[in-house]
Amino acid sequence: MPHVRKQIRDAFLTALSGAASLSDVTFFDNKFYNIEKSNSPLIKISPLNETSTVSSLGLAPVSRAMRTNELLVEVVVQDSEEVDLYDTLDSYGAKVEVALFADAPILALCRSMEYKSASFDVMVGGSKPVGTLSMTFSTEIHTTEANPEVVI
Repeated sequence: MPHVRKQIRDAFLTALSGAASLSDVTFFDNKFYNIEKSNSPLIKISPLNETSTVSSLGLAPVSRAMRTNELLVEVVVQDSEEVDLYDTLDSYGAKVEVALFADAPILALCRSMEYKSASFDVMVGGSKPVGTLSMTFSTEIHTTEANPEVVI
């Protein structure tokens, strides 16, 4: 079984790629992409960081690791003459939030999930401007210290 960090990334990818509202999107799990070779919007999911707090489970010799994982969901779109780039990014951002917070497997895997922040970036230089919406999500997952692959 993979590490819980990989499990949560996979759960995010499954939830987003399975959302009917995002059927026109190409998805990447921590891979590089080239927007110039694609006309469709892109979503990339990658880890940011993990912090962990350890607590004892009563008198047992096993310690609980309370892991806080931050994940970055990036929505990348090319400018179109018909729509405003920021409006398009906001629309996809809303679809991402709805898909993630409605996904039962993610909510079962995590003790909690929180939308933390968003930032926009627009690059001009290619044939068309490219906009990116970077959304940060924080998840809390509990494991034992001895087994980072099994959620408790």
